[in-house]
Amino acid sequence: MKLEPNQITRMALLTSLAVILHTIEVLIFPPILGFRLGLANIVTILALVLFGLRGGIIVTIMRCILGGLVSGTLLGPAFLLSISGGVGSTGIMGLSFKWFFPWLSWMMISVIGAIVHILIQIGVVYLVLINHIGVFIQLPFLLILATITGLFNGWIATQLINGLAEEGIAGFKAISH
Repeated sequence: MKLEPNQITRMALLTSLAVILHTIEVLIFPPILGFRLGLANIVTILALVLFGLRGGIIVTIMRCILGGLVSGTLLGPAFLLSISGGVGSTGIMGLSFKWFFPWLSWMMISVIGAIVHILIQIGVVYLVLINHIGVFIQLPFLLILATITGLFNGWIATQLINGLAEEGIAGFKAISH
């Protein structure tokens, strides 16, 4: 994928916005049992719309690295969870977008991404950090929260995509659902 200068600029802006949302979330909203709202995933959806799967993964990786630098968690357990869940969920959302959009709305694609993010993180916690069956106890609660935040983030992303399409921003088309 050869990127034009305007695409590099857009990717850098989306990465910056994702890092800002990630940092605000870290500073303002303490994690509930290791759970965060995932506001930066709104930006991931925008990146998937503009650049496809590869571009979405690049923005996600850059967000995780820069977010880890800003929050002081780079290369620690939180970074491992962030990058594994982020790349995995971005991959699934990108493939869902490619194969099932518009049959699946961005809200549903976002829910799928949020659920996959939680499943990957719990798997990494179990396999790498805490090899104890007890890590799965909070999984039902986390899946409910992931569904709620996935719906919210998908709705926000849909509103942004429609607003950007109405403004005539290249790469965005209005979504009816």
